[in-house]
Amino acid sequence: MNAATSWLNEDAAKNSAYYLKRNGTILEEDVIKSMIAHAENTPFKGTIERVSGQKFPDIVAGGYFGVEVKSSKDKWTSISGSVNESTRVKGIE
Repeated sequence: MNAATSWLNEDAAKNSAYYLKRNGTILEEDVIKSMIAHAENTPFKGTIERVSGQKFPDIVAGGYFGVEVKSSKDKWTSISGSVNESTRVKGIE
């Protein structure tokens, strides 16, 4: 996850116009591509899937870990509320 995040931050710094056009749902595509690329040679290779929609989290890795994707146009702040337990993907703790 650290490698995927670092790559996304570096790419966003170089291609800010591209990322400014991405909302949270579309940004999930970028996040999952980075996660899959950086999962090579890890136990997560082949286990990363996009759930999205009205489920929590947006991306599941290893059948147990989850990533919720959010976006912000100006600064990173908490832009989401609590999670409704009925939307939690089974197995995600």
